[in-house]
Amino acid sequence: MSMELGQVGVWTPLAQWVDAGLGEAAAELDELGFGAIWLGNGPTIMDVAASIVDTTPRIPVATGIVNIWVHPVEPIAARYAEIAARHPDRLLLGLLYGDRKSVV
Repeated sequence: MSMELGQVGVWTPLAQWVDAGLGEAAAELDELGFGAIWLGNGPTIMDVAASIVDTTPRIPVATGIVNIWVHPVEPIAARYAEIAARHPDRLLLGLLYGDRKSVV
């Protein structure tokens, strides 16, 4: 896996992506050349990630941290596999389990 995240990315709470005209905002960030879009944790994090990679041609999406104590592991893994199959090297999945962090 090879993913270029660039030097400057954008992070904002997940709720702002949901409420802010997601496709338009993501497309503009992509056009401006930002390196990545980082998503804050929330109940729809994988749906928002999928929407961004589905509506943009280049910009990678990274989950800040998906907390496995809040999100069941199997659905997150299945959704990651589905998105990654459609858009290779565009989704970075950060996981929090216990007191450790991991990146897939």
